[in-house]
Amino acid sequence: MSKTKVKGFSIARNFKNDEAAVNHGVWRDVFDGSARLLVARYNNDAHTAYLRTERAKEAKLLENSESDEAQTFLEDLGNRALAKHILKGWEGILDEDGKTELPFSEETAYKLLTEYVEFSNLVFSLSMEVDQYRAYAEGKAVKN
Repeated sequence: MSKTKVKGFSIARNFKNDEAAVNHGVWRDVFDGSARLLVARYNNDAHTAYLRTERAKEAKLLENSESDEAQTFLEDLGNRALAKHILKGWEGILDEDGKTELPFSEETAYKLLTEYVEFSNLVFSLSMEVDQYRAYAEGKAVKN
């Protein structure tokens, strides 16, 4: 008995997330392979809850979201949230002299994300690449 191939598109096979990858991160090679970052998906549950809580604490300030104070707060909050819930680890990240590997910590991550906007942008960009968080990504695919 032969199977008839069904035409169509499986939403689940194309869009289902690997929840462990979403919340705990996936390793990504960066800087021409000289370092790796462990990056969780942007807007994972913990990240979203943290942003909601912190924004609620500053609701009065954020009533005028265009003010300099509100913008400063939001920029800092973004970096704190990246350090706390998106950037989960690294390997091969060196200090400024380029000789000593920096151990990962939330505090060090926050410092680097705040000091180097392009690093913050890189972490954000990596966290938005949704295919890396798919349950049925290439290599994980189940044959029909």
